[in-house]
Amino acid sequence: MEEDLRQQPSSADELDAYLDALARDGAYETVRPLGSAPASGVASTELVLFRGPDGTSLGPFVRKRIPLETGLGAAYGELFELQRSGVRFVHLPRVIDLYKTGDVLVVVLEYIPGETLEARVGSIAPGLSARERFEALEPVLFELCDAVEELHRAADPPIVHRDIKPANIIVAPAGLFLIDLGIARRVRDGASCDTARFGTRAYAPPEQYGFGQTDGRSDVYALGMVLLFCLAGREPTGRAGSETLAALGVPELATIIARATALDPDDRFGSARELAHALKQAARRMRDEAPAEEGWSVGPDKVSTGPTGSPAGSSRSARADSAGTASSVDADRSAMGERTESGHAAADPQNIRTGRLNLLGVTRNALVLVFCIALVPNAIEFFMRPAEENVGKPLWYLVWMSLGICLPFCWGLLYLAMDREILARFVPAISGRTRLQDARVLGLFILASFTLLLAASIAFGV
Repeated sequence: MEEDLRQQPSSADELDAYLDALARDGAYETVRPLGSAPASGVASTELVLFRGPDGTSLGPFVRKRIPLETGLGAAYGELFELQRSGVRFVHLPRVIDLYKTGDVLVVVLEYIPGETLEARVGSIAPGLSARERFEALEPVLFELCDAVEELHRAADPPIVHRDIKPANIIVAPAGLFLIDLGIARRVRDGASCDTARFGTRAYAPPEQYGFGQTDGRSDVYALGMVLLFCLAGREPTGRAGSETLAALGVPELATIIARATALDPDDRFGSARELAHALKQAARRMRDEAPAEEGWSVGPDKVSTGPTGSPAGSSRSARADSAGTASSVDADRSAMGERTESGHAAADPQNIRTGRLNLLGVTRNALVLVFCIALVPNAIEFFMRPAEENVGKPLWYLVWMSLGICLPFCWGLLYLAMDREILARFVPAISGRTRLQDARVLGLFILASFTLLLAASIAFGV
């Protein structure tokens, strides 16, 4: 359905439609709101029951109210028409009803009882490694790729979700579901960009913020960030950089995330199907305990692009065993490649610092250590042989200034300049930390030390 949901009919038709919508809307009884209270002009979501005129009750359902002025929610109309034509989706909630009341689009959806992927990941023991987390979530991640592939293949041009994140993924007894398609849209052929400032920053690709046209590869980026969230157990705070990926300790998966979240869409997997295939290959490699090949990646031109399991005609009872079937790949026709379609070598965080780069990293850290040691005599000389402006000040004041503020500050800056991947091999505890986190700790320490020195100086009249 390509019509604009904000398009207004003739006056008589508008009145009839409005009255009909009010009658339909009044048949639903609100049980409770879902999510936080929306701001003015923003969509709201609530759990509702349908009350029939004869007293019958159906539900519960999810009712979303989307202001037409936002221009959002068109994908629900697309899916509603597809379902009315006989298409049945395995991984998307069924659209029960769709109508407009004045300047609001109302969407009534099937309610899916279950837990979000965010909650599922939060329930995993915090002490598990990234590999163990992947093993625990492996079926869910495969089914998630199936769900995204199903959405992309539902229409032509494809529908792109554009807000894939752990909170919008429901893991239910009947299977996995993608929810909240409020900002989903069809790909627009020939467009250079499509929107700005939509989506969730931690998971949305750069093109979604006014830097280009979103398509299926935009959802692939989000899938890569969701995978990073599942392995790390916390929401990403930035791009999936080499340090973050190396800290996972699973090069097979780090390589996949690096390619899925490439800044250039041409360097990503071409589809959720290709990403799923790469994950399955990595799972086999890890189960076989095979050593990682240097610089390996999955080339999109090497993956079977045969049709996925069609959602049309599928029964909802098939959801329970749908994981991994909707995007099955012919293994005999697929192969591992060393380059992407664009000819760029795929990024492998495990091999980013090999050969000469490893030597540079070791040399860099060695020089930093030499500087750190060289600073110690200068720090001692500061209070043993004070400069003219410091003559007469108490020894405790000079020692505190030298060893409690200046030397830690210089050491901290030098530590931040070290090659962390090399350092993490000797100090594993820092592998899960970022430079920004350590910089904040350094800043707080220096501030606290300076504040104490200032207080002591005032107390003793220095």
